Amino acid sequence: GRILNESSKLFKQFKGSSMLSFFLSVERWDASRVLISFFEQGMYLYDLQKGTLTKIPKEDSGLDSDLIKALFKDRDGNLWVGTFDKGLEVYYNKQNEFNFDRQLNILAPNEFVNTITWNDYRKELLLGTRTQGVVCRNKTENTSLNTKLRSLDIFNVIILYPDSEQKIWIGGYDKLVIYNQRTGRILKPEDHLNLNHIQDI
Repeated sequence: GRILNESSKLFKQFKGSSMLSFFLSVERWDASRVLISFFEQGMYLYDLQKGTLTKIPKEDSGLDSDLIKALFKDRDGNLWVGTFDKGLEVYYNKQNEFNFDRQLNILAPNEFVNTITWNDYRKELLLGTRTQGVVCRNKTENTSLNTKLRSLDIFNVIILYPDSEQKIWIGGYDKLVIYNQRTGRILKPEDHLNLNHIQDI
């Protein structure tokens, strides 16, 4: 894996284990450090100034899994962690410990969480999951949107990108749709594109 050192604008190649060449998510922790999740290797803390990479042991972090797919830090400084096998966990900044977010995990228990983002239009967290599509706290919205996604053979939601026009870009393995939250309609731009294995927007 590679990470951009913001001060020098140079890429640094991580040395050592070949497993560290496959990182899944990067999220800023503070002004000088970023968190990185590596495939089957849990979380690491990378110091941008010192250039050091330090593993955060699972027993020290309080997480229930080292299989971490998604990291997302919200405006309150809480770190949301999407795992391969334990659903969603959250590090509440004020509580200084990891907990399951019970309300969301009831909707997606032990789910493979691909991506986590904030939907500013509805002021809620969105999860992209492997088998349950898009998951949020609004059950009505869940059912309505996922019924439409399933009709398009989208079950595995890899990408969620809410834009500034109240639309959510939703990427499946080989499909891309745009969901208009105001009208409830879905646009399929992939009709005009040749898509294969979408990873990010």
